Amino acid sequence: MNTAAEPDFLQRIDGDGGQPVSCPVCRQQWHLLEPVVIHDPAGDRSALFVPPALTHRTLHCLATLAAEVAADQSGFPRCFSGPAVLTGRDALVDWWPKYLDEPAADASSIQRAFADLSSIVPPPPDREK
Repeated sequence: MNTAAEPDFLQRIDGDGGQPVSCPVCRQQWHLLEPVVIHDPAGDRSALFVPPALTHRTLHCLATLAAEVAADQSGFPRCFSGPAVLTGRDALVDWWPKYLDEPAADASSIQRAFADLSSIVPPPPDREK
């Protein structure tokens, strides 16, 4: 799971560490308990998230991840060689990248931030001011 691609992942995890899934046919929903490898590309770090009910599988998951990283020829990011181990939602919340919690900039704040650009770089001649 990539934090940049799925910034709402933290909100989807329930208190037991379950991930919501639903049947595409009958639309029944439930929570799946599975370990998840999480990559924070901006922070150059990774973590293995393990729901508390599955802590007995932590070493197996770490060994599997280490074997996959070792066998990979496409170049796993360096941070996958020593992921943090997060057991439970609270540990995930503490580790989760804080920049993902910040509200997205709106158009007016972006315009204000770059308002003085025209004094540094004049607009193209075909663009009106």
